[in-house]
Amino acid sequence: MPPTAPTRRKDRALPGNGGQFASAESLRTQLAEITLAPPAAMPPLEAVQVIPAAIAGTPFGSRGFTVEVDVVFGAEWTGIVRDRDGRSVGDFTYEFEEDGNVHHANIYLARHAQQTGFAGEMHEALFDQYRMAGYTSVSLVAVEHGSYVWARAGFELNDDMPTMAGAARRGIAARIREIGEGRNDRARALLHHLAEDVSQSGSSTTVQELAALTVDGEHLGKRILTDIEWPGRLDLRTCAPAGRTPTAA
Repeated sequence: MPPTAPTRRKDRALPGNGGQFASAESLRTQLAEITLAPPAAMPPLEAVQVIPAAIAGTPFGSRGFTVEVDVVFGAEWTGIVRDRDGRSVGDFTYEFEEDGNVHHANIYLARHAQQTGFAGEMHEALFDQYRMAGYTSVSLVAVEHGSYVWARAGFELNDDMPTMAGAARRGIAARIREIGEGRNDRARALLHHLAEDVSQSGSSTTVQELAALTVDGEHLGKRILTDIEWPGRLDLRTCAPAGRTPTAA
């Protein structure tokens, strides 16, 4: 399974008052002035909690790996990937968020268990379940070889995380320029122009297009994206249900 980077939730704190203790009357006055936004329409937890049963025991990929969700804590899962002999070959943590997004916080598959088609088949089944439960998107942080595989699967670079996305764009641009050195004038100019475009947050070039890039008959997508850490997002409303993570995953 293509790896993703573990992420950590950030706690939110109320504004301070310079370290001074407020009186009860003062606090009541301040709280009365706070207008809370209406909560997002989160799909019901019951819909989330039936998904593990829908995929449990189903063999995925050429080696028949199965998924065992061992903890469902509210809107968060943790689980194990097992081979036919019941041995653990991977694990994952998925978080079901209030805005209708499912965040794949951590996905790991042992190297000897990769490139079996497991990730493609398992995520195809999961994405269909997410849609039926009312979720509209999936997010993750692509790392290592997953930086290439998740781009091929249709995830796009999420510029709503500007710090990480900006660093990713700079890294991709530098990799493209590096690949362009030593090539003929036409190829070098094309790649340097592409690098300049990709480095901008408003770039019209997607990571999916970069993953498929071929210049002078040479496929460059894997060289460009591998080991570039980038935040990804997939819109479940626009990607076809039949679309799947490439079997190389």
